[in-house]
Amino acid sequence: MTSSITESTTKQYNTSLQYWWNFCKDKEQDPYYAEEDIVINCLTKKFNEGAAYGTLNTLRSAISLINQHDNSNSSLINRFFKGVYKLRPTALKYCSTWNVDDVLDMLETWSPLESLNLQNLTLKLVMLLALGSAFRVQSLALIKLNNIKKLPSGIEIRILDLIKTSKPGAAQPYAFFPFFTERTSLCIARTLLYYMQATKDIRGDTQELFISFKRPYKKICSQSISRWLKTVMREAGISEEFTAHSTRHASTSKAVNQGLDISIIKNAATWSEKSKVFSKFYNRPIKGNERNFAETVFS
Repeated sequence: MTSSITESTTKQYNTSLQYWWNFCKDKEQDPYYAEEDIVINCLTKKFNEGAAYGTLNTLRSAISLINQHDNSNSSLINRFFKGVYKLRPTALKYCSTWNVDDVLDMLETWSPLESLNLQNLTLKLVMLLALGSAFRVQSLALIKLNNIKKLPSGIEIRILDLIKTSKPGAAQPYAFFPFFTERTSLCIARTLLYYMQATKDIRGDTQELFISFKRPYKKICSQSISRWLKTVMREAGISEEFTAHSTRHASTSKAVNQGLDISIIKNAATWSEKSKVFSKFYNRPIKGNERNFAETVFS
């Protein structure tokens, strides 16, 4: 059963399962055979402690993982969550996003590549890849050398490891980066090839693309990727309200703002054609463009 969920989800569920276990212990209930009223009582207790909708939903999912009673279609539990949403509506994390050009303009000055130390070369590449692929941080950390293919026209990257959104029939992350003929100092393909050559003699047998830029030169985790992205964003003057994950908001919003076909954007971000994720959570007005609508209406 636990093999059906990812390691990150397991860690997320641990706290919820501990809460459920303690609740059942106090109420002298079996955590593996709980009726829907017991589940609702537990959720209500958590709600009264100030839990938000997302926290309660995680608790419900964690309970469902071990509870032998199938409450997934419980009308009472579903009604409970409708009430939670009305009382504590989930607010969107971002109402707008940052301008990709602010970061790209800065990275364009980080040239030529030969003049960069390993730290700045790493930071430049990770941000270019994040913006140019719309990959999640997890996917960036999973890029492996043997899944990078050099073609006459550019570089192809595939992610074969299981990721957060992996499921039967779903596409795995894929990206193609052509060799730029303009703004060549921002060419992802050339920067990637240069980085691979620069780290060839210090990476040992590490197959992951990104390694630490300080000794010992070992593979890094998703948290390091997040720190690196935020470092670049802060240096470019991007507000601290934006996290590393916001690179997906920024790049996909810029793409649609430039008129790129929505199906291409969804494919790049590994969203299905029917997915509403982009329109609901990612497509945000770019900061600095707030007057565009008004100027259009009053022109």
